[in-house]
Amino acid sequence: MFKLLKALISQFWRGAGAGRLAAGPAPAVSDARTLIEIDTLIGRSDLIGAERALAVLASARPVDADVAVLRGRLALKRGDQQNAIKQFEVAVAEQPALVAAHIELGKLYAKAGRLDDARARYEHAVRCLPDNAEIRNNLGVICFDVGCLDDAQRSFEQALQLRPDFAAARNNLGRVYRERGEYAVAFEIFAAIPDDFHARVNTGLVLNEFGDYTKARTLLAACVQERPDDAGALCGLGAACYGLGSIDEAEVHYRAASRRDPKNAAARFALGDIALLRGDFAAGWPLYEARTELRRFARNYAQSIPAWTGEPLPGRTLLVYAEQGYGDGLLFARFLPLLATITRATVVFRCQRSMARLLAGCGVDRIAIAEENEVVRADAAVALLSVGRLLRIAPTGLPGVIPYIQALEQPAMAWRARLAHDTGIRVGLAWAGNPARAHDRNRVPGADAYAALGRVKDASYYNLQPGHDAAELARLQLPLIDHSSELKDFAETAALIANLDLVISVDTSVAHLAGAMGKPTLLLHSGTPDWRWAIAGVDSPWYPTVKIFRRVGAQWDTALADVARTLAEFTAARLTDRPAPPDITG
Repeated sequence: MFKLLKALISQFWRGAGAGRLAAGPAPAVSDARTLIEIDTLIGRSDLIGAERALAVLASARPVDADVAVLRGRLALKRGDQQNAIKQFEVAVAEQPALVAAHIELGKLYAKAGRLDDARARYEHAVRCLPDNAEIRNNLGVICFDVGCLDDAQRSFEQALQLRPDFAAARNNLGRVYRERGEYAVAFEIFAAIPDDFHARVNTGLVLNEFGDYTKARTLLAACVQERPDDAGALCGLGAACYGLGSIDEAEVHYRAASRRDPKNAAARFALGDIALLRGDFAAGWPLYEARTELRRFARNYAQSIPAWTGEPLPGRTLLVYAEQGYGDGLLFARFLPLLATITRATVVFRCQRSMARLLAGCGVDRIAIAEENEVVRADAAVALLSVGRLLRIAPTGLPGVIPYIQALEQPAMAWRARLAHDTGIRVGLAWAGNPARAHDRNRVPGADAYAALGRVKDASYYNLQPGHDAAELARLQLPLIDHSSELKDFAETAALIANLDLVISVDTSVAHLAGAMGKPTLLLHSGTPDWRWAIAGVDSPWYPTVKIFRRVGAQWDTALADVARTLAEFTAARLTDRPAPPDITG
């Protein structure tokens, strides 16, 4: 970036004919020489000399774009970004086609979080110099940062058309595909530029997404050895170690990344995750707040309402908003009644449409549906997972009772009538997770692995996994009763679960739903550390009716054999002393 700006500034001041960067007459040769000399002084950090020379120049040219550019550069050298912005704004007001000033403003606006303003400046620069690949690449970076991935892709592709060997633009194009979850395409793009350090780091990050932590660890360790101070490589290596269960080593790398870049939210977020995993919630919750600074999550936290800091709000309104995945929403819904008690406020809970009908009965006054973009008038707002810090939640003595989610009476009664003919043991099965997640192939068993369940007598299986076609269901080799097309929201899923005896689930939202309902649940866990399910053991600190079966190594055979054995014992005991029909409320 700096070399590009120097080139643009020098090109303009030398009056490069058709290549000039601003409308109007070029500066005289003597003036151009003075401008370049002052710019050189600034570059050498001779700020006193530069200021004296600028004062002489400004006395003759009090309102001048060239003088404003130099004042802006001088302010930047002194760390005065606000004054630098002011000076560059003066420059572009005087000469709107002065590309160097637009680029400086774009960079400064981006640092200040004014991403839309930054994008406008880079777009102006592109219009002035449409054949400059670096400016198109920089515009793409801003579009990427504001979440406009199609525009970012277009800018990077245009930069590559101008300069096919532009490694930075190709790497950034790969980042677009990685952000979209198109990891295979991203991997090919990164692999095509093996000599680029950042592309190698990004290759490691994609390997992490695939769950290929061993290869990721090897590649990223080499990157860290090459550049020990690169926070991105350190975080990626930390993630690979974490995925392999090497928690202590992961912490070393994340702490190194945080020391080298104290503002690195990814490192702080990961350290919070590790602290929570170890049960140190007091240290973990504050660090976990760094998630609000991560670009992939930032849109969840754009609130104009003042943040709630834990104080009572009698007679006022508190907005609580769900974030990230469904599982976390169901996990933390247990704290909604407590929030109402503590604040003595009207509590509005904003959540996804699929959870709205079910969670309307969880101690809140009103539900706002996130997809409807309703403007909620509230006195304070809080992200749902931030409640952990504000309420000082600890892994022991968790507030709230189990069950804290109840099936709705009417749909539960309807499912009871439909299932009345099935007098055996009814088992719900959530077997596949989210197909959009690349690493689900490692997070969940393959369909063939469930064959062990088919050997359990007197158990009938109900599909709790919507979104899979008949061919995929057939691969399970289980007599699966499939009503999944009717499970339009979590309220309907809960109504079906209320009429089952037991649920078997991979690590997905269904496991949280069944646990919150107090339903006996056998969780198939990949073994990748996750603070929600503790670091080891069979018991869950959140849900007393959930038993955890962890994969050992790369195979699921042992975990599924243990699940089948546990299910057989449950079935035999339940049929021996069959209780009354299940309570529809869970």
